[in-house]
Amino acid sequence: MPLSPQAQAIVDDFGREPGVTPEHVTNLQGVLAASPVLLDQFNDAVAKQRVLSLKPLTDPNAGGTFTPNENSIRLPLSRLSNGHGGKLLDSGDMTFVLGHELQHAMYSPNAAASRKTFETAAAQIAKTTHDYSDAAEKVLASNRVDEASAEIAGWNAIVSRVNQSNPHASLEDIYREAPGRMHDFIDRTGGMPQFNYALKSNLTLNADMTMPVTPANVEAMGANFFDKDAKSTRIGYTGQSDYANHYGPWVVGTAAIYERHYNKPKPGDPEQPMILDMQRLGLKEEVLERNGIDLGSDTRPMPYLDSSTQPPTPGLFQHSKNTHLHVSPITARELEQELRERDPQLPGSSAQLLPSDPGHVDHSLYQQIRDGVQKLDAQHGRQWDASSQRMTASLLALAKEEGLS
Repeated sequence: MPLSPQAQAIVDDFGREPGVTPEHVTNLQGVLAASPVLLDQFNDAVAKQRVLSLKPLTDPNAGGTFTPNENSIRLPLSRLSNGHGGKLLDSGDMTFVLGHELQHAMYSPNAAASRKTFETAAAQIAKTTHDYSDAAEKVLASNRVDEASAEIAGWNAIVSRVNQSNPHASLEDIYREAPGRMHDFIDRTGGMPQFNYALKSNLTLNADMTMPVTPANVEAMGANFFDKDAKSTRIGYTGQSDYANHYGPWVVGTAAIYERHYNKPKPGDPEQPMILDMQRLGLKEEVLERNGIDLGSDTRPMPYLDSSTQPPTPGLFQHSKNTHLHVSPITARELEQELRERDPQLPGSSAQLLPSDPGHVDHSLYQQIRDGVQKLDAQHGRQWDASSQRMTASLLALAKEEGLS
């Protein structure tokens, strides 16, 4: 079956994108034609308007991406370029990537519905418990199903390609077609000249080597792919993220926006922290911030409590959408010193004091914020400690930036 007229038009439009050459287009068409399953996937995604365009990919840490708000698949031009022999070097890998991204496109309505469900829950949570852990777990579980299903689609696209030339293909044949992708499906043991190939024990195949999209296989690929550690996954802005923290910034940023919308503190009072079980969710503040958290129009750091420890551990999420930097927490003493240095015109005696010291011009505001933090600590069974001091000093710094006194 050839490309549909609509699908061919999208390929033609891709050829007019900046940087795309006739060589890239020819190789893309060759990849599609070599795998009947992939060709059917592409035609179907276009017919259902899940894919509206193809564009070049600039992210060096991704093999391909699907952009939901554009219904666009982005492909790395380097993978569509010929090698020294005049042939496409990564045709198997590109087959897998296209199959994977096309499945993301097909799943996109489900993903959008999961995000909407989270937002609905967040509006209620912000008014009540402030604990977003369960709602976050559900939307991340949807992301996990999305990635696992996309992996299965990539496998089936590869099997279709291999079966074109070898209807009785073995696991070794499939592995060799896209070795960089197959280690999540196939265990290779032994060494040269004799390797052994075995399907991972948590997966099942049909007689023709295709993989059915069963709940068991989806769960297995969630474990084999989505759950891999950052060292094995290497995605995100700096290539140092796993999948939970790749999707986590949206969860954190959205929760923060709802929390602030429904909980506006009085001047001088500490901001209501949101609660997340970071360990259960597999989230890490540092990785989330490096991937880029968007806190919306209010870019002040967002306080949170990590309920995976008892008592919960306080922290701050930074707005890092543009910087992709993790700001390490500093001691309360350092923060207070910074505040003192901001006010060089203070009277002589006061200039030698810190906000926590009686007699400092900001001591009253400091004490007001400290009382509020102590109340929050008490609500969550915490004793006053260094984290509480740092939170107080951080909130005082923010209050001073807003001109409070």
